[in-house]
Amino acid sequence: MSDSVGVESDAVPQIGSAMRYARAVQEGDCEEVIQSTQWMVERLEQVRLEAGESDEVDVARDGLCKKMQVRLVERNQLQTEGIEDQYLFSPGADLEVAGTDDGRQHLARRVWERTWIRVSYPSRHCAPRDELGRPIKSLLVGVNVSADGRVLKSGVLGNLDIDRDSIVYDWESDQLGGP
Repeated sequence: MSDSVGVESDAVPQIGSAMRYARAVQEGDCEEVIQSTQWMVERLEQVRLEAGESDEVDVARDGLCKKMQVRLVERNQLQTEGIEDQYLFSPGADLEVAGTDDGRQHLARRVWERTWIRVSYPSRHCAPRDELGRPIKSLLVGVNVSADGRVLKSGVLGNLDIDRDSIVYDWESDQLGGP
């Protein structure tokens, strides 16, 4: 997997945070995903405040873990509202930093920087589908990161911005990609 195009991901904290998050989602590392995601940290803190030191926090954490590790075929489709992150950062996908910008405004916290990641899929079988059911070869997704390195929710479904104009369907050069 490639980390970057002309940018060392550990050199800029927000790029490193975005790629760490992407890899954690890809690998199903729920502890890293939870610690990296602002709304998940806030949800667990709210449960802790309401329930004290009971098992409620563990139950909530387990629920978040299970949800982010589910990869159902019928949910592997881009909708108008977006798609959950585990379907974009799927196992085997190539992740490459494509650039950065100022990010989205008016999120729960101020965005320090948005890192754009080109996600390329090795085969039609594991690729997410578009609204018409066509397998996506690659696309750009944006990860909005706060100054403290936390991923901010920016989609109705999932935490990512999706550049729909970046979607590529060219499977013709994919000799080993399967049906």
